[in-house]
Amino acid sequence: DWTTSGALRRLGGEVYSIADRPQLGAYFILLRKTAVTMDFVQEWLRLAEDPEILIDAWGSRHEKQAPNYQRHMADQSIFSVLFKRRGFKAMSLAEGHRVVQLDRWRE
Repeated sequence: DWTTSGALRRLGGEVYSIADRPQLGAYFILLRKTAVTMDFVQEWLRLAEDPEILIDAWGSRHEKQAPNYQRHMADQSIFSVLFKRRGFKAMSLAEGHRVVQLDRWRE
């Protein structure tokens, strides 16, 4: 819903296990500082500096997008694809709300 098909290709995220799974939000994350997480964050930063991923370089209005495509959310798209490509597991929204209560949460 939130990643252009061009960005998915560039990120290597066109496979079912990535493209057809819900996108993860990157608005609030907790990481333990390990070699694995440092490598993940460095790759996230490197890809976040790639203008072909950040901007609509493929002209999403002219390129065929997924049926539910809404708009490109570059930072969260990169995070979500990398997270899933590496096989990490996210906690559910309910689990997250047990850990952190957001005053301005919108459903």
